[in-house]
Amino acid sequence: MRRNLLLFISALSAALHYSLMPVDQRGRNTWLPGKWAEWIDMHDWWLNFAAFAILAGVIVFAMGAWRPALYRMLVAVAAGSLLAIGIETAQMRIPGRTPDPADLHATLWGTMAGGALAFLHRARRIRPSTVGSGSPARICFVDQTGQLGGAELMLLDLAEAFRERCEVILLQDGPFRAALERRGVACTVHPLDGAAAAVVKDSGWRGAIQAFPGLLRVVQQLTGRFRNVDLIYTNTAKALLAGGLAARLANRPLIHHLHDIVDAGHFSALNRWLLVQASNWGAERVIVNSEATARAFVEAGGRESLLCVIPNGFDPARFAAPDQAITDRHRAEWNVGDHSVFAVTGRLTPWKGQDVFLEALAQTPGAFGVIAGAALFTPEDQTFEDRLRRRAAEKDLAGRVAFLGFREDIAELMHAADVVVHCSTRAEPFGRVIVEAQLCGKPVIAAGAGGAAEIVAHQETGWLVRPGEVESLREAMAWMVAHPRERAEFGSRGRAVAVKRYSLANVVQRTSAEVDEVALKASKKIFKITNQS
Repeated sequence: MRRNLLLFISALSAALHYSLMPVDQRGRNTWLPGKWAEWIDMHDWWLNFAAFAILAGVIVFAMGAWRPALYRMLVAVAAGSLLAIGIETAQMRIPGRTPDPADLHATLWGTMAGGALAFLHRARRIRPSTVGSGSPARICFVDQTGQLGGAELMLLDLAEAFRERCEVILLQDGPFRAALERRGVACTVHPLDGAAAAVVKDSGWRGAIQAFPGLLRVVQQLTGRFRNVDLIYTNTAKALLAGGLAARLANRPLIHHLHDIVDAGHFSALNRWLLVQASNWGAERVIVNSEATARAFVEAGGRESLLCVIPNGFDPARFAAPDQAITDRHRAEWNVGDHSVFAVTGRLTPWKGQDVFLEALAQTPGAFGVIAGAALFTPEDQTFEDRLRRRAAEKDLAGRVAFLGFREDIAELMHAADVVVHCSTRAEPFGRVIVEAQLCGKPVIAAGAGGAAEIVAHQETGWLVRPGEVESLREAMAWMVAHPRERAEFGSRGRAVAVKRYSLANVVQRTSAEVDEVALKASKKIFKITNQS
């Protein structure tokens, strides 16, 4: 694909250069040998026809199969005609050149022929879909990372539910692949190269340019894989950029699952624009995990008509209380004594606010802190973890904080705690840890912004605090220490709400309905295109 793109750009550049160079008194180019210039002049109409046929074909392929055929043809003809008129107008200022109406005729016929041939070729490559004939849609999930973040944990549950009719493609190897395979989900890794893998949410133009060649290579690999399924389901931003283009090239519908709040606090201006435009252009549906995520997407320029709000789902059985002996063992390992245990779980990164938690803990007598999680993604995360450990070793916190690292037994750890704290310094799209704590029957202190504010009812199922404010968090922690009976009631009410609202079975059912609806709609378009061919 990269070689073909370079050849096309080179050919287009050469054609423009030839068209805009001065000519001699006979109207022939002065920079070519005489015989070549004479041959080109004699075959000028056919060369223009071929050039604009190629241009039209590229336009039709780039637009994919999900636009009406007439619309794509009109766009190809209009683009070719505008380019031809621009060239003819520019030639009026070049010594020795005069406009040639025959070139416009060649443009019109070339774009029509090239567009039609590209359309017919694309239609022949479409594999008939079995959706609508009683068979469920075959799904290919795509995720950019091999690490187990919140988005990956949600995909892990979805993929397991769909494992009889899905495969997962990862753009990076890691623990996520092993977790999928343990649950019987087919998984393949198509790794991005170094430059493309290094791009993060706040990267700018330089990172995007460096990543482009590696992204194209993965797009080429994905395109071939996508032709064997009915629907593409991208789970992260980088997966959308690669998977969206590959889905178009493979003539497959795409659903994007947006797990992030698209704003300046999470993405650079360039990446916000890329994410929104890729969704608007490539996705048939955008599933979001909260109303806060939906609002941010629309405010960033996303199409509201694409949105479907489905929160993360959880299997309540996985959060059942373990044997009391296990809970007692954890507390003994932490050496908590008679303190109230406040647990923070999740990725160690500045915006998760573990530093705010430590400062509030230092000012709360009778409180012990447990931090479960690791620095997963960036060097900044690792620096932040080192800073947290140094702070916890200082005199006012020494012996009152346990760092547990990355853990998979989160439910056990939550049951061993008295209160679970969510302390993000900016709005989170959902707040997975909050629901997990509620399913364990634990009271929750949560930062009152974004999706978290939709999960916790203040002083009914938990306590909402101002994000990033030490004093607000300290006040809530002190209240929890002083009111053990009331905090237990918070936990009981929170569990009842969470079981009803965030059931995995319900979320899988709603997601399956969206998948089948999009796939069925797309299969009808494919059937129509195939018949037209």
